[in-house]
Amino acid sequence: MRTEYQSQAQMPYRNDVPFETRQAAIEERIAAEQASVKRAGEDAKNLALASQEYRDDLVKLLGHDKYAQLRAYVHEQKRYARKFLLPPRGPEMSKEEVDRFRGERREESLAFLNQLGIAPSKLQSLSQRVGTRIKQLGPSHPVRDGKRVMLQLPSDVPQEIRAGKTNPWTYFAPPYPGWAWSYTGFNAGFTFIPTLYLDPGIGLVGNINHLQDTDASDNDYGHMVYNTAIRIWYQMPTAGLIEAWIEGQVASAHHRVSLHDEFGWSDSDAWQHDYLTFNATVGGSSSAVQMSEMSWFSEEGNTDGYWDNEYLTEGASYWANLVSDRSVIIPAGAWVLLEVGMTNFNATFANDVTVYSTMDFRWIIKQVIVHSTGG
Repeated sequence: MRTEYQSQAQMPYRNDVPFETRQAAIEERIAAEQASVKRAGEDAKNLALASQEYRDDLVKLLGHDKYAQLRAYVHEQKRYARKFLLPPRGPEMSKEEVDRFRGERREESLAFLNQLGIAPSKLQSLSQRVGTRIKQLGPSHPVRDGKRVMLQLPSDVPQEIRAGKTNPWTYFAPPYPGWAWSYTGFNAGFTFIPTLYLDPGIGLVGNINHLQDTDASDNDYGHMVYNTAIRIWYQMPTAGLIEAWIEGQVASAHHRVSLHDEFGWSDSDAWQHDYLTFNATVGGSSSAVQMSEMSWFSEEGNTDGYWDNEYLTEGASYWANLVSDRSVIIPAGAWVLLEVGMTNFNATFANDVTVYSTMDFRWIIKQVIVHSTGG
């Protein structure tokens, strides 16, 4: 088990923003990241306990001798597969030959399991307890006033916003003066490979959040949250909250999952969620990030397959309508650090399944339109 964290940011600069305000905003964002890392550590500890409970239950179900025989069989089969597929044989095998080899190995593994007197369904039932715990750690669908907060089509946007009326709205567009990115999470058996896409000059925010496990044991899991954002300053005309309309143009929106069943009792889960995000920071108080769910994908209990699902149209614009944290009333005249960006949430579980889980999402933030709810 290991936790993952990295971040970098550039604060936008304005001569009329006081030093104390800028410093307070920096300190608040750092404190928010520290809290995120702490939560990830706590979640990782809880999941590690669940993982150990699973193995304890598995040993109780099988007995120490059968459990040892099962894991020894798995280890030997993986060693044989690596030897069998060693170049030049492996690279020169056709897809049909590889599929036949994998199918034969699954049949042999089920025969071995039958010799031990173990039902595959019992192993899968135990492993899914851990998968369920991982799913519970993920974000739920965001809700405001009893309704899901999700993408909106241009036709859903009020006419005054689309017409560009400036009163009482304030419009921001590229180039944006500041930016930030971070990732937080934990992995056991999985490898996290990040790719950042960030160009505030054109409003590009995005990332590839990739998790892979090429040598899964009976209980591997990964959980990564990858954030990318632009930053701007906004001065409140009146006291209240900040409502934002965000126009994002899709540059890439791919959910990719590849699963290879190694043994007949294998199973796996994958959950992916992409959000446009909004946060208003005044310093001195912690403000929660607001999220609009733009695209999502899940596969549960599968062992074999490949998905490359794209639910949004590349080049098309979609909107998010978000309101700043309701627990933080922002005073009139205050300078507010606005963060507008994208978050990819990727969580996976593997029980003796080779897993590649990839989110490739990139957005061009074409404009950010805000006003104070105080009128």
